[in-house]
Amino acid sequence: MLILGFDWDDINMDKIALHALTTDDVEYLFEHGEPYTFRHPTKIGRWLSLGFVPDDRFILVAFEYDSETQWARVVTAYESDSERYWRFYEKKKNIS
Repeated sequence: MLILGFDWDDINMDKIALHALTTDDVEYLFEHGEPYTFRHPTKIGRWLSLGFVPDDRFILVAFEYDSETQWARVVTAYESDSERYWRFYEKKKNIS
């Protein structure tokens, strides 16, 4: 999935700020962090990405993707302490 841009507004920026993340953190994940991206298991039209931001926090980003514009609208992003997500990421990225 190629993401050419992000749809940011006060709502989603405030939401990620509540989780001590910035738009730069999220954009870094997609531009340099090589995230693992997959469809949300229960919400149609939503995607999840797992990966690392520059300060080595492991984050999860939930977003919607417009295939016409190739832009992402971030719904939320937060540091994930879920062992389940880490194991999933580890397996998909062949990390031992």
